[in-house]
Amino acid sequence: MSNLSQDMFQPVTVAERKALDSERIVGESLSFWQDAWRRLKNNKAAMVSLFTVIAIVLLAIFAPMLSSYTYNEMNTTVRNQAPSMEHWLGTDHFGRDLWVRVWEGARISLFIAATAALADLLIGVVYGVIAGYVGGRVDNIMMRIIEILVGIPNLILIILLIMVMGAGIWTMILAMIITGWVNMARLVRGQVLQLKNQEFVLASRTLGAQSRRVMFKHLIPNALGIIIVHLTITIPNNIFLEAILTFIGIGLEPPIASWGVLVHEGFRMIKLYFWQFFFPSLAIAITTLAFNILGDGLRDAFDPKLRQ
Repeated sequence: MSNLSQDMFQPVTVAERKALDSERIVGESLSFWQDAWRRLKNNKAAMVSLFTVIAIVLLAIFAPMLSSYTYNEMNTTVRNQAPSMEHWLGTDHFGRDLWVRVWEGARISLFIAATAALADLLIGVVYGVIAGYVGGRVDNIMMRIIEILVGIPNLILIILLIMVMGAGIWTMILAMIITGWVNMARLVRGQVLQLKNQEFVLASRTLGAQSRRVMFKHLIPNALGIIIVHLTITIPNNIFLEAILTFIGIGLEPPIASWGVLVHEGFRMIKLYFWQFFFPSLAIAITTLAFNILGDGLRDAFDPKLRQ
């Protein structure tokens, strides 16, 4: 302290003080998920889509329960009635209430799509993280398997599976899973290849963390953003696939009341009773559009650089 003198110090000017204040971090400290949620809330289209998806799910759960009709209740005295106060969306050629049938169809279509998407997520994430993290010969073999699956037309696999097992909900789910996980695996593998050589992974390995811990505690959590985005895109694709397969006659069959079955039945009556085709098609279109816009919003929220 005796070596210090007054000449060694200079007072800070007003301009220098303002410069130091401008560099001070005064913003709220946010986690990755809090920051992503804040950006998502600023995206009005994504928020509208989020509430639309929530509303569709709630209606699928509660609308059939709260109605005085059941989805398979026939009443020939009210066949092919137009929308009215008694039957909000009209009735079909057996006199069944379309309001209940549309939301019963939402239950089945959303169940098929969500179950297949979650199975794709589980298989694809595990497969992709192992291939990307291990690398080398293991990665080459695993990627060749994926290329073989991609080379087989998906529609042929689905047709063969339905011919062997018969049409049904679980057959449809299994048909979607067979090749549906491939895109998720590729996506996760690419993300892991970017992450595995970063400092936090190297630090974890240096401290003695086992490969399983590195993969499931560090790599997968840091890839969750892109995984969730892909999941929101996979669900509407599965809904659309179920509707198409049922419409062309190789999917679900009555008395199951999925959206695809309703569209298929309504199409045969479209010239006389258009509402039987219009309302199920509108439900599919709104759900698919809401999921896709929500997926775009999540992509921008998780990676704002994509908006630039």
